[in-house]
Amino acid sequence: MKLKQKIQSWVAAGIIQADQAAAIEKFESEQSSRPYAMYSFVILGVAVISIGIISLIAANWEDIPGSVKLAADFLILMGAAFAIFQFRERPILHYAISVFFAIFVLASIGLISQVFHTSGKFYQGLSMALFLTAPLMLIQQGRFLLHLWLIGFIYAFLAFTMDVFDYQDEEMLNIVHPLTLGSILLLGALLSRSAGESLEPHSRGLILWSVLVLSTTAFILSFMDLEAVDVKSSGVEKGVLIPGILLVCSAAYSFFMLPSALSRRIMHLITFGLLYLLFFFSLFVYPVGDKTLYLALIFVLLAMSAAISFFDYRFVFDFFLVLAGIRFLIVYFEVFEDLATTGIGLIIAGLVIIGGVVLYAKSRSRIQQFLQERLK
Repeated sequence: MKLKQKIQSWVAAGIIQADQAAAIEKFESEQSSRPYAMYSFVILGVAVISIGIISLIAANWEDIPGSVKLAADFLILMGAAFAIFQFRERPILHYAISVFFAIFVLASIGLISQVFHTSGKFYQGLSMALFLTAPLMLIQQGRFLLHLWLIGFIYAFLAFTMDVFDYQDEEMLNIVHPLTLGSILLLGALLSRSAGESLEPHSRGLILWSVLVLSTTAFILSFMDLEAVDVKSSGVEKGVLIPGILLVCSAAYSFFMLPSALSRRIMHLITFGLLYLLFFFSLFVYPVGDKTLYLALIFVLLAMSAAISFFDYRFVFDFFLVLAGIRFLIVYFEVFEDLATTGIGLIIAGLVIIGGVVLYAKSRSRIQQFLQERLK
């Protein structure tokens, strides 16, 4: 619902007076907002220009000497760097050139590698580009460059760990690498949050990607069914040490440093505890019976706990509830396999899903209000 419609509904409900509504509309109209459409078109223009330059060079690539290629490359880099400084008072142009510069740094590393015939892997060049463009990313407030940088970091980290620390005997054990990645992103988000308003967009971006990585990892862990001999002979005990320490640090920071009510901080600890339980149970515990059923139960509890922890972030709250529902349905089809494959079983499952959605839609506001009263 748009702000004007909300204000009209508030006036109709008697929450505010007409003069207050007019004052709110005037105040909001005077506030500057980020022109996302303009930013999008500028970034699109940068991409088109970049493709045009690449196409122009590629058509005559073999005829251009290596020294000329490098000279032109460094001239473009220096020109872009100068333009970033020169147009620092014009946000849109400044940001567009910054995005171009960050992408061109990676292209320059590839060009140097090609001219001098250096051996290496893509993630190594990407890591160097990430290192060189990190200061530029940190001083920018836009989201595109931040998420572009984080996507590159995620790829480089996973490619490096999968290449150097690959558990070839049991491929499923490589799940510890995204767990480590998610732990790094989460701790980085918490630390950047305390750094002030200048890093607030970066903290939000890190939170988003850490939630995506950790929730995906946890979902995969809930299906792990490894043999004890495969785990004990793999040496994965050393691999879990780093994510274990990082998660402990994140849990401690969340409890002692975040400015929230004690009940909510306890909820954070419960969420971290369930993630720990899922992690170690999936790798190092071999109970009698169906292990995946226990893991599914832990994951559902973890998703519910995470949803409660993020109750004031509506999208994240709904995201974790959907994950819990999906995992519960998978358990349903596994446990009631014979019935679920019949028409009656599918009809019952569909009715349960629809009923749950309708019930949640009607009670979501009350649930969030209840959590707000208890956890804030």
